[in-house]
Formats: sequence, C-alpha cells, structure tokens
Amino acid sequence: LMPNAAALTQPKFAVAGVVAGWLALLVLWLPFKLLSMVVTEIGVYALVVGGGYKLGRSLVRLIAFPGSTHRVYGEIEAEFARYSVRMLDASCSNVIEAAEAAIYLGDEDTGDESSQRPVRNAGMFRMGMGDLGPLWRRAGSYRDRVLGMYSDVMSNLVEASEGRPPADDLGAGSGGLNKYGNNPLKGDVGDLSTVTPQSREDAKALSELLHRALVNMDQAERAMGPVLNDKSGGTSRSSTPPEAVAKCRALLRTAMELKEFLPSLRPPSQNDTSNGGGGNSSGGNGDEGNERNGLQSPNQSADDAMANTAGDPSGPSGAVDAVRSGAASVLTVVDPPPHPSPFGLDVLRGCMLSRYKGARQLWVRRPGTKFSGGGGGRVDVIHIPAEGGAATASRGSIPRAVLYCNPNAGLSEVATGMSLIGGNVTPESAQPKGSSGSASFADENCWTDFYLRTGYDVFLFNYAGFGRSHGGRARTKSYKSGCVPRVGRMAKGALWDFAPSAQTLKTDAHAVARHLVTELGVERLVVHGESIGGMAAAGAARRLGEKGAVDMSLNRRASHPALLLCDRSFSNLEGVAQRLVGSWTGDAIRALTPLWNTDVASDFLSASCPKAVASDASDAIIADASSLKSGLALSLELRGGKTKGAGRMVSPPLEYRMSDWEGTGAGRSKFAPGKVVQVPTWPNDRRITENEAFHFAACARRIGKAASSARRRTGYNAYTPATGPSEEEDEGIEITELELTEEDGNINDTGVGGKGGNGGSLPPNPEALLVDAWRSLACTDGLCGLPLGAAIKDGHDAVVSWLCCAVIFGGQVVVSAAQKRALGPGGGGARGTEQTTILPEDFDFRPGGYELTEEDGTGVHPVPLPEVVALLRRALDAASGGGVLSDLAPELRYCAGMLDYVVTRISSAGVVRDSTRALRLKPPLSDGGGGRLGCGSSGSPGRFMDLRCGHNNQYSGEEKEMLRGVLRLVDDDGGNNVV
Repeated sequence: LMPNAAALTQPKFAVAGVVAGWLALLVLWLPFKLLSMVVTEIGVYALVVGGGYKLGRSLVRLIAFPGSTHRVYGEIEAEFARYSVRMLDASCSNVIEAAEAAIYLGDEDTGDESSQRPVRNAGMFRMGMGDLGPLWRRAGSYRDRVLGMYSDVMSNLVEASEGRPPADDLGAGSGGLNKYGNNPLKGDVGDLSTVTPQSREDAKALSELLHRALVNMDQAERAMGPVLNDKSGGTSRSSTPPEAVAKCRALLRTAMELKEFLPSLRPPSQNDTSNGGGGNSSGGNGDEGNERNGLQSPNQSADDAMANTAGDPSGPSGAVDAVRSGAASVLTVVDPPPHPSPFGLDVLRGCMLSRYKGARQLWVRRPGTKFSGGGGGRVDVIHIPAEGGAATASRGSIPRAVLYCNPNAGLSEVATGMSLIGGNVTPESAQPKGSSGSASFADENCWTDFYLRTGYDVFLFNYAGFGRSHGGRARTKSYKSGCVPRVGRMAKGALWDFAPSAQTLKTDAHAVARHLVTELGVERLVVHGESIGGMAAAGAARRLGEKGAVDMSLNRRASHPALLLCDRSFSNLEGVAQRLVGSWTGDAIRALTPLWNTDVASDFLSASCPKAVASDASDAIIADASSLKSGLALSLELRGGKTKGAGRMVSPPLEYRMSDWEGTGAGRSKFAPGKVVQVPTWPNDRRITENEAFHFAACARRIGKAASSARRRTGYNAYTPATGPSEEEDEGIEITELELTEEDGNINDTGVGGKGGNGGSLPPNPEALLVDAWRSLACTDGLCGLPLGAAIKDGHDAVVSWLCCAVIFGGQVVVSAAQKRALGPGGGGARGTEQTTILPEDFDFRPGGYELTEEDGTGVHPVPLPEVVALLRRALDAASGGGVLSDLAPELRYCAGMLDYVVTRISSAGVVRDSTRALRLKPPLSDGGGGRLGCGSSGSPGRFMDLRCGHNNQYSGEEKEMLRGVLRLVDDDGGNNVV
C-alpha cells in the first residue's frame, strides 16, 4: 500500500505513472492497430497466432537440433580459430629457435658484440653443434604436422574460392601421402564461402606465407644436411656452413613475418575489449577494426557490436546492455553472420582429411521429393578407410564399414576432435605436443579411431541443415551487409529455407546407407547412432530392411545391415523433454510438431537385422525411464509390441494416487478403492500386466514411506548414511542407503541385517526389520544399471519401466554371468550354449570383499534379487506379531512375490535360451512357447549393453571391449544373423 499512498500524496508520481502506462500501452497497441488497417482485425489475430506457432516450432527445432544453429557451429569455428593460431604460433617459435641456433653457431664473429646475432634465448650462448639435431627434428615435426598441413588446406581452399583446380604444390611422398606425410586432400573440401571477404584475403596471405616458410625451411634443411646427418653428434664440425646460414636467415625472416601476422587471424571475442578483434594487431577500435573483419561499422554483426562496446565505460549499462545482448543472441541465430576468421569449418574439415590415410569427401544426393523428408539437396559425407581399405575401395567393394550418425549437436567436422593431434598418418612419437596435450591413434578418443583400429571403414556425414549438407537448393554464398538484406535473409529463412526435422534425419541416414551398399559396394554395414543419431540409425535400418528397398543383385546383404547399434538414445523425444524440462513439454511438442515421428522404439523393433541397444541408467540427459531401453521393454512387456507413447510420463491410476495422498495401503483408498491385484506366477502368466506393474510400484513406494517414518520416529542413530543425505527425497521417501552398526542398544540383540541371528529370547524389532527391508528393497539390483530406490524416487512410471527392463533385458545379464561362471575354473561349460543353468549367485554382481566397504560406510552395492526376496519374506514372517509390519503385510507380500516372479522367469529354460540368442545377436525363437522374452511376434529387443560412461563421454576400456565382442559376432556370422 505504501507505493500507492505515495502516488496519491505526490501528484507528479501519479502523473508520471499514468503517462508511462499509456505510453507502454501505445507502443504495444499501435503496431497492431496500424497492421489491422492493412490486413483487417481478423488478419492480425491470424498473424499473431501463426507467428506464435512458428516461433514455438523454431524453439523446438532449436532445442532438438542445436548443431544446425550458428550458436553451436559458430563457437566451434571460434574455438578452432584460436587453437589454430596457437599451433601455428608454436610452430613459428620452434622454427625460429632452430634457425637462430644455426645462425648463431655459423656466425664467424666471435667477439662480445652478441647483439649482432639474432639471439632471442640466452641459453643459446651455451649451445653446441650437437644441439642442432634435436632442435631441427622438433621443428621438422611442426613443419610436417602443422605448417605443411595448413599450407595444403589453405592453398586448396583459396584455389577453390577463386575457381581454380587445386594444385599439388607439396609433392608426393611415400605410402600415398604427400611430401610432409599428410593425406592428400580429395573431394570438395570447401571454398571459404562462409567467411568474410577480409578473411578470404587473410587466407590467401596466410597460404603464401606458409608456402614461403616451407620452401625456405626445405632449402635450409638441405643446406644443413651435412650438419644434421653428422653421425659424430656434431663433434666433427665447429660451425654451420655459410650457405646454410644464408638459408636460415631467409627462413628466420619468413617465420618471424608469419608469427607477426598470426594475431590478426584471431576471431573477435566479447572478452577482448581493447580492440574488438581478439588480439587483432592491425584492427584496433572503431571502424578500422570492423573493416579488418570484413564488416562495415554501420552494419556490423551484433556480436561484433557487443564486443566493441562491452568495455566502453561511457556506454549504456544495466537493462540496455541486457536487451542488446539478448538481441545479439537472437540475431546471430536467425541471421548467422560470416565467420570473421579464415579458420572456419572448411579448414577444420581439411585438417581432418589430412590426418587420416585415404580420407576423402563425397556428396550423396537426397530424395528429390518432399515425401518422407526429402526435398532434394545433398549430404556432405566423409569416408575414412581402414588400413588397406583405400585399395579395396578402389576395386569397387568395401568389406566392412560403419555409418556413424551424429548426436543433435554433432558435426562430422568435429567427429574426430578439433585437435591436430591424432589420426593415423604418423606414429605417436612424431606428433607435436600442443597446448591440449598428446593423443595418438591408439588412444581411441573418438569413434573414428575405435572403428578404424577394429578394421572398419568409417563414414561420417552431416544431416541436411547441419554444416554444408542442405535440402533443396544450396545456401547462398554471398553475404550483403545492411538492414534491408538482413531483413530479406531473415524472411527467407523463416518462410522458405530448409529446416531439419525428425523425418529429414532418418531420410539422410537412409540415403547415405543406401548409397554405401549400392554405389560403393559395402558388404557388411554397421549403422551406429548416438543420442538423437539413434533415431536416424533406426529409421535407416528399418527402411533398408524393407522388401525391395535395395536391389539384392547388387549386394546380398544390402537389405539387411550387419548391425544396428542405438547408443544412449531415447524412445521418443516427448519423453525426454518431459523428464528434462517438465511434463507440459510433451503436449507442447506434439502440438507444435504434429507431423514429427520420433518413435525410435518402433523403428528399432521393425528393423529386420541384428541389433543392439546401449544405455546408461545414470544418463544426465536422457532419463532411464525415457531411454530406448525402457521404451522397448514397456512396449514388449505391457503393450504387445505397440510403441506409441512408450517412455512418456504416465500418471498412475487414480486409486494409487489417492492411497498415496491418504497414506493408506496400495489400492486401499477410501475415496477411490481399487480392485484386488494378484501377484503374477510363472509359467501361468507369460507377461506382467500394466495394473500389476503399477501395483508393484505403489507397494514399493508405500514401504519406503513407512520405513522413512519409522526411522524418523524411532530416531535410530545406528543407521549411518553411506553417501550422505539425499536432497531430493520424494514426499518423505528416503532412499539413502543405510548401514546398521552395533551402537544402538537393541540392534545387536535382534540380529537385524542378517549379522548374527536372533541371539536370545527377544523378538525381532519390527521397525528395525522394516528399515532393513527397505534398505534392501531400495538397493535391489534391477540388472540394467538402476537400483529400485532411484526408480521409486522418480515416480510410479519409472518403477514400471524398471520392472519391465528387468524381465526383458535382465535375462541377458544373468545368462552372461552364468556363462562366465561355467567357463571359470572347474566350470566345464561352453560359451553360447542355450542350456545354461542359472544359479542364485548369477544374480550377484557385488565385488569380492564388498562386506568390508559396507561395514565401514565407504560403499554400498546393489543387492541381488534372490537376497531381497529372502529379506522381504523374513520381514513378512515377523508381521504376524502386529505393529507396523502387520499394516504393511500386503505390500511386503506383493513386492516379494513380484521379485520372485522376475527371478523365476529369468531362470526358466525358455528365457535362458532366448537370452543366449540375444547375446549372439539372434532373434528369439517364434515357436509360440512361453520361453520368449515377452516380445511376441512384433520384433526382437536386441542385445543389451549396460554402460557407465554418461551421455557425452567415450566408452570405458571395458565397454569398448564389450562392443568389440559384438562386432566379432557380426564378423563371425558374416552378417547372416537374420532369421
């Protein structure tokens, strides 16, 4: 009330408030009023609704496909430009040091006037002839890996930008490499069309300087030959030959000129407020700096304007700067400016091709109609052959290849990283050490190196709308500054330009896969899709497997890829958004993109080829309940193979929501009583029903809430958390793993936790038994990477997913453990047999000595299913004495019965047989028997790979070996796994 009172007592404030309000209303209303005079009032409403719908679709596309936006690839280009300048600068420094050392040791003047010598390092006074060899070898490494590579790439791009064919100025070397040991560039590397005009001039100047530096260094090295090849370590010579000194002086001048030129090539940075050019020595502030980056001051890009005004103390601040920053971010997305440095995606692509033997670029045409995501255009593809694969490909066939489908923020140009370190053109010992450290081909820091080392050719590509790949006509290569051209580009981009969608990703992957098997003769194709790439990979595999999709006379395996691998992918996009942002996003995405089909589970099940699904239950981006693994399990177990909506957030039935709110037993609400749900039994019940699964979730949740209440009520200090209290406990359910100690008075006598039996006439402590039962239940190993307690915390539908995953994929985990046990000492078994016997110990994956880590509170391990069943039944036996356990008897009985059903079903002969077949990439036998994995006739769930690497990280060594084992199965069976 105080502001209103002040406004009433001080008229000037009241008048100012009224005027401000009317002005704000006028600013908001006037444009619509003027527009209504042209298109009528109904037209204004239609434009507002249509504009909002278009904006919503753009936001969904921005979130789903960030790699197609300037914000992502612009940051990649800027980071690569900074890295390139650093590497070239380091190369110049090493060349300068080697040249100066040769000049110093060749100078005949032995006086004290050292200033006559171009000495930059005081340690050079102590340098001898024996030190020249190591210096020049190091400089030679930088020449080959950095200067030679950038010279080849830059000259190729400059000649392409000028419409001239690339010339091989570096000459040929050995092993199909050029003079400096790099792979010759093949295909359309680029033409610098995405950088500013000034950057193209800089690229031409840089190319000339690099060429001069290489020529001068080659001449100096030849003149230094007698010194560098001296087997005596330099003791037979006292100075550098005069001819070599002259060549080194010319090299020194060129290297210093190149080093002084490099700072001008750094891209502008918002943090560089001194000149707005990221260290641009010739740019400075104002119009000169803008012209240096190819932008005129009145029409410079929003990012450059922000950079030039960020450090001006006299400029606006606060809200104005915030508005300006927001406008800059939006403008760079809707109207991407050209890159203000020559080191763009074209150079990055060329450097990648230079690092791998036989690598080449090729274009693949997209379908010519808009049906099924076509619309024409071309897909940019990079082919990197395995060792010896280039010769095989030249004969018209490729024995083994992998098509890698990028995640949503991925580009093929960065599929091997932005660093120059790596590749397979040179051994690790010859790699220059850059600021980012060293990485060799053997390190396998990317999927390309992994598959090349495994013997597979690698094909990388960009989806249409990403990088240079495009739908319809190619993007215009001219960028005109000014307000009118900018508005025209924004209107064209919003209304007519190609935009990626779920269907276009699938179409692109299928077009490339079909090209590989029909045009390039790939005999055994593995389609590997990571994250959203799993959607593209599954769609491509499904379409390749359709009858008549490919002429079988061209390739007998063409219609069936050798393997489909969906790596950390989702079941559908709506489910991911719901658990990552909020439940409302599912309906929003369906309303804004009604024609998008992101049902990965459907394509995966429909693919008639060997397949595998890799999933990390602790994925921070794709929640376990919305993962492809969960979508497949839900579809096969509860829906008879129907995948629509699998993985989306689902509210539990009303009776369970009401009983949870009332605090009563599961399904025993006074206001919404439910039906009696019986525990399924094997083999009478071949599948779990949806009601049974939700009832299990409600029972487990009820036990957790009661155990948490009992612990808080009794105040047991004996239960010490092993990992600290959870800050995300859901409605009183504490899922913190607890461990009993002997400090509590009655704990030791009751023998809670199975550590000593009853030990006397005292009856078991019911509340202690309850807490111990909950601890075991929360830590129950679901065999797919997620303990039951974590699923309970995420809601009823997450528990349902956990249960379905256990019965669909858990058998593979248990059978694999049983086979390892059989192959162990004294096992006498054979791997891969379908008559494996399952023992209770096969459910236990705790390491040896786990008891010690749990006793001292340093670790908690998942509890095997048979042990949990025994503990629940022990608590159930004590429920006859009354108290809290008696109230929970129905819930304890149902949970114990359901988990026992899971154990019995997984251990049955039929499931063991089909799980063994799944591990061998074979589909389950469709004999109509009860041994099938619950998948009916709708498809195979594939082989399950349990990961622990997170969403964006590379596989661990153990996980890579697991994948190599899968690839060996593909090779051994020759791609003929389809039944």
